[in-house]
Amino acid sequence: MISICIFEDQHYKSLLPITFGRACYDILLGSNRLISKICHFFSHSNVSLHCRAHLKPLLKSQYPDYPINTINIGTPCMFINGRLAMNETTYQVITNIKSEHNYIFTHQGQLVAAYLQGELLEFMRSALEQVPHSKDLIHYLRTKTICKELSDVHLLSDPWDPIYLNLD
Repeated sequence: MISICIFEDQHYKSLLPITFGRACYDILLGSNRLISKICHFFSHSNVSLHCRAHLKPLLKSQYPDYPINTINIGTPCMFINGRLAMNETTYQVITNIKSEHNYIFTHQGQLVAAYLQGELLEFMRSALEQVPHSKDLIHYLRTKTICKELSDVHLLSDPWDPIYLNLD
């Protein structure tokens, strides 16, 4: 069973005011939140959430079954950007991996997902203590992982993206 951590990066600021009082993955896209779209594909996984510190009490009440800002470093983990509108295509690409390697999946200079273990898992745990910049994560991880650039990915970047992506 794979561990999943849905996290926020510094691009939550580009989604203000929507993300003022909620995590990126708590945004509605159609009738489902982004977190629901991700969890649908990883229904048999251990899921944890990572967010800005001031949102932790709210998320604990909204999602009592998920650990908040806690990452199990004993097993490999797939880190998924909370701004991702997960679909079948993206799911197939990021899960088509060899578990003995570390991977990062990027899209136009932004981190979409990362499958990490060992010291890189510890690095990511530390990096998430502060809300990281995607570019900083990519810069550090690129030479230590197998890097795959994804072309057909929906990462929310602007407050109007949920409207436009809902039209697809």
